[in-house]
Amino acid sequence: MLHGSAIASVITILDITGIARLINSRFYSPYEAFIAAALFYMAITFLIVWGFKLWEKRWHAHLRPRQQ
Repeated sequence: MLHGSAIASVITILDITGIARLINSRFYSPYEAFIAAALFYMAITFLIVWGFKLWEKRWHAHLRPRQQ
């Protein structure tokens, strides 16, 4: 669901790795650049998934069984 959404297309993996390649070409530090890019992408992904969970919990409350 995340990869097909419009939110994921705003910042794509190609943009993040492109910046990591640019940092690699300027400063010759591939490990730091690509590890930072991976951590940044993971953080964005986890935040989006967390947001979707909150959204689904709120908007699908009518589907939960009632408490008696």
